[in-house]
Amino acid sequence: MRNLNKDLRFSVVFLNISGKEYFVVRSHKYVEGEYTEEKTSFYELKKSSNGTSVQKVREIRGNMNIRPTVADRNEEITITLNDEDDTERELIITGVNGQLVERRAINTGENTVKVKAAMMRSGMYNFTIQKRGKVYDNGKVIVK
Repeated sequence: MRNLNKDLRFSVVFLNISGKEYFVVRSHKYVEGEYTEEKTSFYELKKSSNGTSVQKVREIRGNMNIRPTVADRNEEITITLNDEDDTERELIITGVNGQLVERRAINTGENTVKVKAAMMRSGMYNFTIQKRGKVYDNGKVIVK
């Protein structure tokens, strides 16, 4: 993690998954004595005969924090919802090909959900939170 100034920090992770190269940039802001994740951006490095280009795949901000966003298969992924609303929600995990991996109800008042990365193959996954049938927030996770 690189400290650019007292209030902001950035960390970068480089990955090679199935022949594709990605990097993930996380920004953290210093608030009330601790660093909290502000934004996570996923980028794909695309190589061609003209050189290398960078394409943003996804940016995550909002009411859902996912840790880690780059997970080993033996890790547990924790989704924390910063939501005071007492509405039942649903977690939907899909692969980048749209295939459903898991669908799970999140009970009213529950703000933390844990998912074992071992249930997923190496690749990128979309974690979507729905509330009353509408997308509330989503984020990406890469499983190594």
